[in-house]
Amino acid sequence: MAYFYTWYYWRDEHVPFLAVAVSHLWLFGLLLIAVILFGNVLFKSIYANLLWTALFVGIWFVVSIFPKTDNFNLLKLATNGDQILQGLYSVRDYKWIYIMAIGSILFIQFITIQIFNKKSIN
Repeated sequence: MAYFYTWYYWRDEHVPFLAVAVSHLWLFGLLLIAVILFGNVLFKSIYANLLWTALFVGIWFVVSIFPKTDNFNLLKLATNGDQILQGLYSVRDYKWIYIMAIGSILFIQFITIQIFNKKSIN
């Protein structure tokens, strides 16, 4: 239904950087999934896992307060979609954020697998 609504009202519109903006949000979602999986391995309680994920996001909100951290703030993947659509940022501006996000996902997943393999299933 939402696709039809969008197509009906804006069928002739072309959004040039839509794929980039959507892929940033997708990459941030993968990062959050990795953090949630890590929390599932660390904690038995779902509430502790939710607090763990909120702490992760909260730390990046605190980091975003400082202007010098703008070039490597992972939260920009989720918050700067409108500026990407306007053409204010290019893919090159996110090089270090991509490296950090993909590296963090791989590292967190590696640690998660290592911890999970050492745990006994009761």
